[in-house]
Amino acid sequence: MEPLVLSIKETAKALGIGRSSVYALIKSGSLYAFKIGNRTLLTTESIRRLAQSGPTSRPVDSGSESEFRRIFETLRRTPNSK
Repeated sequence: MEPLVLSIKETAKALGIGRSSVYALIKSGSLYAFKIGNRTLLTTESIRRLAQSGPTSRPVDSGSESEFRRIFETLRRTPNSK
């Protein structure tokens, strides 16, 4: 049976991004997360939705730089605000 939730670390690994990028995606509303005790968990449904559709619901123009890649590069440069 597939897990219903993943940790921040597991989500970062699944998406191939860093933990701070996962937190930024949560803050932007692109990923759904909730807390149980001191653990932050993300639904696999929201992770799958992001991976399948990217951060926007419109298709990416294959002739230009990927919108998905551009957003992740922006997130990578954003200072971590913890």
